[in-house]
Amino acid sequence: MAIARPILGLISMILLAGGIVLTFFIVLSGAHIYKTPLDLVYFLQADTAGISGGNTQLHNPARWTYFSVCGVTGSNNANCGPIHAAQSFDPAHNFGTQTGVPAAFIGTTKYFYLSRFAWVFYIIALFFAVISFFLSIFALCTRLGSYLTGFTTIIALFFQTLAAALMTAWTVEGRNAFRANGQTAHLGKYAYGFTWATMACYLLATIFFCVGGSVGKKESSSYQKKSYFGRKRSTRSRGSFVDNESQRRVKDDEQANITYTLFEGEISAEAYRPRQWGLSIHWSTPLLKKLLPEDLWERIHEAQCDPFYQNPEVEHLNIYDGTTGQKMNTMPEPHHIRFNRARMRAFCSQGVEVQYNKKLTAIVPSKDGKTVTASFADGSSATGSILVGSDGTNSKVRHLLLGDEKAAAQPASTPENPFVFTNSTVQYPKAEQALFLRQLSPTFYMCLHPEGGLFWVSPQDIPDPDDPSTWKFQLFMNWRGTTERRNVLPELKAWASKLVDPWKSAIEWLPDDEVIEAQNLAYWHPIERDNWAGRVTLAGDAGHPMVPFRGQGLGHCIADVTSLLAQLQAHLEESKPLAQAVNEYDAEVVSRAGDEVKTSLQTMHFLMTWELVGQSPSFTRSADPNEAALKIIGKG
Repeated sequence: MAIARPILGLISMILLAGGIVLTFFIVLSGAHIYKTPLDLVYFLQADTAGISGGNTQLHNPARWTYFSVCGVTGSNNANCGPIHAAQSFDPAHNFGTQTGVPAAFIGTTKYFYLSRFAWVFYIIALFFAVISFFLSIFALCTRLGSYLTGFTTIIALFFQTLAAALMTAWTVEGRNAFRANGQTAHLGKYAYGFTWATMACYLLATIFFCVGGSVGKKESSSYQKKSYFGRKRSTRSRGSFVDNESQRRVKDDEQANITYTLFEGEISAEAYRPRQWGLSIHWSTPLLKKLLPEDLWERIHEAQCDPFYQNPEVEHLNIYDGTTGQKMNTMPEPHHIRFNRARMRAFCSQGVEVQYNKKLTAIVPSKDGKTVTASFADGSSATGSILVGSDGTNSKVRHLLLGDEKAAAQPASTPENPFVFTNSTVQYPKAEQALFLRQLSPTFYMCLHPEGGLFWVSPQDIPDPDDPSTWKFQLFMNWRGTTERRNVLPELKAWASKLVDPWKSAIEWLPDDEVIEAQNLAYWHPIERDNWAGRVTLAGDAGHPMVPFRGQGLGHCIADVTSLLAQLQAHLEESKPLAQAVNEYDAEVVSRAGDEVKTSLQTMHFLMTWELVGQSPSFTRSADPNEAALKIIGKG
């Protein structure tokens, strides 16, 4: 659909141009230009036999054109009379006599005004059509241009319709009056055809301009699935930057003086997962702005769950009592942006060369310790100076580096402290239901229940803000307990009776065939580790997977990139040994992200333990970063 708007704009331009040309054929008729097709165009031809005593405009037969009354030679206009602005159809006045003129034309001004107003409306319609044609250049590239041109074309269409209607009225009635007087008369087929064809051109152009604007709107509400705008990568580095399953982009690679290759386990940037979710950033937003190229940052809204939502300076996450609906706490989040995960992956991969469908099987250091080689399931391999694993909670890089025992992620739900976690993307069957669920907040809201439940609702995908039937929501709903079911919809619906709206309706409105799967949340505390003399390290969820109850995961991933980039630049520009640079990076991550892994886990337990809710970091610290993260922000 990315090319739809310019195509529709071009079609509309052609239609406008066609209508303008046809109108010129009409308005230039009778202008003493005796060339085809102009000398074939007239509104009405009538036999004037029996009319006598007239002036030089009295021809037999006579043709009424846009500028004058003409005679006929063969099938062409000839010997046209004086040119008159607003040429009227008034035989007695045109010929300067009433002798033999049909009685229907005597003593009335009806035909005079019908024809004169039609004349004026032709000119007005042509004026706005020409304006629209020049404005249509902007319709090729902007939604505003499409709508503005559509508006001016509607005006042209309005006056063209009036002109066509009035022209039809006076010519048909004039023809009938001549025939009733025993004189032959017929309508000008070219004037009729050109007039009504012009109206059709303006109508279609209006429709296509408006559709073009609408298509542009939808495209801006959704993300670009493919990008054809790339960036050249620097070739001045000392080695390769190998990043397994990365989804990040560093601003101006030439500025960082780093070459790299990106490997991704999924089949594409747009790979679909049945379970999608949103990602929030707040304190790390300034860091992301510095990492992304300016052209991407200016369009960052395209990656939001709602691309049309204007983020305030400070967003607020409200926490409610699920039994009463009373607000329990408000968490202010400055610089907040909520991303659609799938959309953000595709957005940030624009202009970056990524090798997809690469499943890591092994990593091996070279004998001299200066490189590391990654091998993949398809038989390929790659060698670089450093390998950065950012391959998720159950990171293969982490397991290969540390061994399965040390690298194993820990379940958030244990037999001693069991939880049921669900995270689903749903689309409600009725538009009014979707509208209702966004009334409390356009971004997110959650409630807590004394029996140990936490219920979160947030818009996940808003492709068209004017069509709620297209909206999708993320339901992150969790409670203390156990389940043997894969689909826990029955248990979830049992909770609905214990909750107030909108959470009650958000659950009850789920179709009975909806699948709400129980999820396994996990975490891993980062530890000091052997990084093979700086040749292998971890970032993002591979380095510090955390439960999502403080919304800090993506923020710390962005902080990882900022921290690692600073260390690599120090290695390249200040000759800091690579081992030292990576050791310092690892130590910083262990301190900063390790603290957050612990805090997020504590938040989960406190929020779902009613007696401890007030002690939860969500109440005592809000969404504020820890001190180590504040240091990264200061360096960013």
